[in-house]
Amino acid sequence: MPDYAPGFHVVPMQATPLSERAMAVQFVVSYMWVTGKKPGSRNMLYNALAIIGVENASGAAIMNHNWGNIMAGPGSWGGPAWPHPRPQPGQPAFFRQYPDHDSGCEAWWRLMLRSYRPALERAAADDPLGMVRELYRLGYVVGNQRAYERRAGELAAGYKRIRLFEGAGWLRADWAGATALAVGGAAAIYLGVARG
Repeated sequence: MPDYAPGFHVVPMQATPLSERAMAVQFVVSYMWVTGKKPGSRNMLYNALAIIGVENASGAAIMNHNWGNIMAGPGSWGGPAWPHPRPQPGQPAFFRQYPDHDSGCEAWWRLMLRSYRPALERAAADDPLGMVRELYRLGYVVGNQRAYERRAGELAAGYKRIRLFEGAGWLRADWAGATALAVGGAAAIYLGVARG
């Protein structure tokens, strides 16, 4: 086994599935926590969620709270990881484990925004094929590109057809409420400490 970061240890693979609707809500909430703003493009949401759809069978095959099957590469992950059940050439031997869906989805958004932004730009332009091509060009995924393109396109179209993100308008109000609560809580803590 190659040298892994301190703290790396192997854990069993465990199913942590979500329904499509729960997955969509988590996707938006995690985006807002990572970026501090609401998503500007439903097209980006539909198409980007198709990546998770391909990687994690539309939420049914999320393992160990790992959204998008983020690998645990040598030297890059100092935490729990589960083994790939049948790695193919070029695929990772281990994937990261996260403690919950919040952590796993937020890690995926951070990774995408940091390293795969061109794919998100294609997603926002409603170009799922271009999105997948960028994922391959940038090394996010290996394997059968045509099959990945076809499946991502089908999933994005299906998510649009059922209007998966249309009912998420309540998120804006919740985000504002959560922000107000956090600011109010921080002010109360500050005043409590200052008054000692």
